[in-house]
Amino acid sequence: MSASKLPVFEVSLYVLVWTASICYSSYNVYLAGKLFDHTAIGDDFSDNWYGYKKDMADYEWTTWLPFLLYTMPAWVAAHIALTEVTRWISPQGVPGAHSLITLLFIIVHFGPACALFAFTQVVVYYTILRLKSVALVWLFGIPFLLLSCFGLQEMWEYTGKSDQQFTMMVVSTTWLNLHCTSFSLEMLASARSNTSGRRMFYDLLGYSLYFPTYFLGPFIIYTNFGPYMYRPFKRWTSERVCTFALSLLRFLFWAAVTEASLYFLYIHALQYHMTTVARLG
Repeated sequence: MSASKLPVFEVSLYVLVWTASICYSSYNVYLAGKLFDHTAIGDDFSDNWYGYKKDMADYEWTTWLPFLLYTMPAWVAAHIALTEVTRWISPQGVPGAHSLITLLFIIVHFGPACALFAFTQVVVYYTILRLKSVALVWLFGIPFLLLSCFGLQEMWEYTGKSDQQFTMMVVSTTWLNLHCTSFSLEMLASARSNTSGRRMFYDLLGYSLYFPTYFLGPFIIYTNFGPYMYRPFKRWTSERVCTFALSLLRFLFWAAVTEASLYFLYIHALQYHMTTVARLG
């Protein structure tokens, strides 16, 4: 069924109303930010930047942005290089390349114990797949989540790592749990549960330890992810390089816009200061 086509005038009107609404709302949030008494507020704002203070109340943003900009690029480059070389030699080895980079990253930044925990989780879910038990998938999912959030915290106190690294470790292990659970349920719900043991283990390994989505997602079900994992090597033409570069520039542009907006729109700080919100009337 084809989509209905709206008149150009109507679409233009919607765009105009939407743009005006966003601008009006943003301006009012900006005005609300002027009500803050920065001298009486502790860690919610950073130092001045041309007379403006930065909203630091969004802990996730202040944790993940430096991670994305300064920690991940070299590892992403290594992931792309190793995966492409492996794909050129033999696409069947791509899952191994996926997992190798991720496990090395975990060892370097979180420690060998965390890497062992991640690999053990994959092995346990593979064993459950061989047993073909949906109940065991859910039964082991909860303990792994508890270990990720509480068990690893006890161990973390002896590593000397920062709180930001602990946050990244917890988030990534819960993402791993989601991927393992989803993969297992998909396999058990389809005829693919009869796949050979080695191939199934490789599929689970390459899917759950895929570096670009291991820490921040997005979540992709294996049905959509799997067909691309073993695809043949494709030459890096000028068109492909340009597409990759444009996607990267688009990400950097919106990251810069978001970062700059924190100096003018105190959206997150307003959530934690209800007295200031109440003064808006």
